[in-house]
Amino acid sequence: MVFSSATFIFYFLPLTLLLYYVSPRFSRNALLVAVSLLFYVWGAGYFTLLLLLSVAVNYLIGLALGRIGAADLSLRRLTLADGIVFNLSVLAYFKYANFFVLQPNDVGQRLE
Repeated sequence: MVFSSATFIFYFLPLTLLLYYVSPRFSRNALLVAVSLLFYVWGAGYFTLLLLLSVAVNYLIGLALGRIGAADLSLRRLTLADGIVFNLSVLAYFKYANFFVLQPNDVGQRLE
């Protein structure tokens, strides 16, 4: 499902807004998380585990940063750098892996 699809505009969005405004304030964030996951599964279900892994890793990095405290600045920087490297690695893999596979194949076909 994409944002411009009729299913999203006429069914998913109005139902989400209705549920949001009739639900109690304390449960609205949980509702939005659940609806967001549903939207993600609907559009690209095979990447849902990757999304959940990324959320879990970032949550754990945040907890670690909170527990380290301001006294140990070098450990905080290392932990933050680990989180950044993880996120950039996932991004780089999914953005460029296909490029690096196709380029040698393309060069090999041109040499034939």
